Amino acid sequence: MFPDSDIAKTFACGDDKTAYITKFGLAPHIKRDLVSKINNGPFVLMFDESLNQTTKNKQLDLHVRFWEEEQVHSRYLGSQFMGHATAKDLLEQVKECVDQLELRSLVSISMDGPNVNWKFCELLQREHAELYGGAQLVVVGSCGLHTMHNAFKCGFTMWQLEKLLRAMHTLFHNVPARREDYSTVTKSTVFPLSFCGHRWVENLPVVERALAVWPSLLQYMDAVRTKKLPNPGTASLDTIAAALKDPLILAKLQYYMALARTFNPFLKKYQTDEPVMPFLGKDLAELIKSLLRRFIKRELLQDITTLQLTRLDVADKNNWLHPQDIDIGLGAESILKSTKETQTDARDRSNLVQRFLQDKQLTGGVSAGDVILQQFEAFLSLESRSEEFLSFQPMQKRLDIFLRDFLGKTYPELSAFCQKLLILSHGRASVERGFSVNKEVETCNMQQDTFVAQRLVCDYVTLHGGVTKVPLTRPLLNSVSSARSRYRIHLDQERRKKESEAQGRKRKAEEDHLEELKRRKKSILEVSEGLARDADRFAEEAEGKAGSKMAMLISKSNLLRRGFKENPAEGIPLQPLQVGLTPTHPVERSPGTPDSHWSRSCSCA
Repeated sequence: MFPDSDIAKTFACGDDKTAYITKFGLAPHIKRDLVSKINNGPFVLMFDESLNQTTKNKQLDLHVRFWEEEQVHSRYLGSQFMGHATAKDLLEQVKECVDQLELRSLVSISMDGPNVNWKFCELLQREHAELYGGAQLVVVGSCGLHTMHNAFKCGFTMWQLEKLLRAMHTLFHNVPARREDYSTVTKSTVFPLSFCGHRWVENLPVVERALAVWPSLLQYMDAVRTKKLPNPGTASLDTIAAALKDPLILAKLQYYMALARTFNPFLKKYQTDEPVMPFLGKDLAELIKSLLRRFIKRELLQDITTLQLTRLDVADKNNWLHPQDIDIGLGAESILKSTKETQTDARDRSNLVQRFLQDKQLTGGVSAGDVILQQFEAFLSLESRSEEFLSFQPMQKRLDIFLRDFLGKTYPELSAFCQKLLILSHGRASVERGFSVNKEVETCNMQQDTFVAQRLVCDYVTLHGGVTKVPLTRPLLNSVSSARSRYRIHLDQERRKKESEAQGRKRKAEEDHLEELKRRKKSILEVSEGLARDADRFAEEAEGKAGSKMAMLISKSNLLRRGFKENPAEGIPLQPLQVGLTPTHPVERSPGTPDSHWSRSCSCA
């Protein structure tokens, strides 16, 4: 940073200064710059949510795809933190995060496939149509990469391979004694890898490692069985022991590996932020055909269109190959040939892949006007015949940059339409990578807005290719220089906020105390009125009696009056009563006033 050592000697930057420069200097400038670029044209929102381990809240990350400097960019926009995540909650949080964007230019929204997200999409579509004259967002379906993983998972869950792969890793994970026993018996220090339950296709290294350590695992299990090693007595060991009884377990693992290798090139190709949506349909059709060729008759797949491919009934046995002709991979086939039960189990091989592509279709589409169609036809007739156009390689050169050179200003309507087409998201790889960035920037007790600030800075640095390549523009330097003043303003706002909250709590306590006094006053009045009524009743009864009976009733009446005068309500303090019941003029009993009249006066008072 400092080629001159004299500068380095005088430089000081503590953690507080670094924090407020990031939060109040860099992040505001980056956010303003990003919002201004997004509002220059159409854009697509992408979102996903995950648990934040530091704040213990659900973190909703929003990314945006837009056109800048003649190419498509995917940038981090911000994060929202929440507890509940219903469709309405998601809508409110997303609206709060994009309040500075011109939503009239929103083209589409990218998400994964839970029902709550589809409900959110429905609510957003309805609100968008009300605000912008019936305009609808383009729906291209949920994340295709998630659909691919789920389809792969759907075909293999019946074999419960995930239980075996997890058990192999768990048996030795963080258990030094067991790892030492394993290494002593097998003379190997290679252990199984961890299985990822929500990314089945990306577990290819896990299966390869499982097959590599399988002979060593057999040695370990045999040593445990013969009591040469202590029995761990865990569920993982029981799962592995049960798998060893399956004569086809290695064939299943080999078949898993063969299909994962078929899926992997497709997934790696589309784990990118480049605009590859136009190639998705063709590549997906080729992937499906390569899978179907393993067990579907070749003549049915010859010259089949994409629409016919989606309607092909893979459950119809008439479309299946003969069991001996099914392609299950060389590894699985060699293992089956080495077993004695090959002929019996071969009949079951026709079910290996029948569930992979059921109900997995790509949906969506866009429409264009007559002008766009005319320009498109002119573009094809003039430009597409060039050698550069014919030799274009999608994964060697970005499609957006390639079309920019051809479209330019010659086809303005077609160029604008292609911009909207190319910003459509084929998946949410960039959003999910953002959650990995969290683990790099998070620290204990980090505040939510600090998370967002650091993520914005990381995204900005990544955009420019490194810290040393970030352009030190005048707006950026001005924003950083004013960071301290913003920090002081923030501290003053926080102080006033705390004072306001303290005053609010004090006011609430006083209001609660007043309500308590009112409640006790009401209770005292009810008790005093009850005593007065009883005293009046005894006095009235005494008027019609004589002798000892009258004396007893008068005594009871006087006793109630004395009790009311000395303690108006038994068990209730007098102090609250004095607040609202102290008379302005003392009431005195005139000589000769009857008891009944005095009791009624007390009751009225």
